[in-house]
Amino acid sequence: MPCDSCASGKFCEQFSKTCTYSECPSQSIDTVVVLGNVNAVGSKIRYRCAAGYDFTGGERYSVCKPDGQWNATASCTPQRADCGPPPAIPNGVALLSNLTGTLSGDTATIMCNDWYQSKVTTISCSNLGVWQTATCADCYLTTSRAYSGLTAKTITGKTCLRWDASIISLQSFHGPSPLS
Repeated sequence: MPCDSCASGKFCEQFSKTCTYSECPSQSIDTVVVLGNVNAVGSKIRYRCAAGYDFTGGERYSVCKPDGQWNATASCTPQRADCGPPPAIPNGVALLSNLTGTLSGDTATIMCNDWYQSKVTTISCSNLGVWQTATCADCYLTTSRAYSGLTAKTITGKTCLRWDASIISLQSFHGPSPLS
């Protein structure tokens, strides 16, 4: 191939009269910082993850090959934000679903004390490093009428069972005899 028809990015190799790449294209990866500014064939560059990203694959170095392509690239993904321990839940507790799971995407299960309930059963750690909120609300009737001792709906719309201890039971309990 005559040298006068070399495509862009190639140069004419005078001895062989062939078109040859002189350099590789500049690397531009949103999540990666390229260290080194020489793109000539045979040159080496180094990759480092941008702030807020972790190295997750590929190579940390790349060499410009004679075909005008870099031999490797790096892959960096966003760091997972750490929410710290789950928030304190009055009248309940948030239990980590994974004992070490306080990073974005991890979850905690909401467990309410007796007579309390939550509208949500789990909360998640957000990408901003903040836990979702949850409350354990008192399990009481939605109306202002006196409690009648029956099954009723709570303020969150769930069934709440209570019993009425103000009525004397006519039944008696006979437990095991004490040891003599």
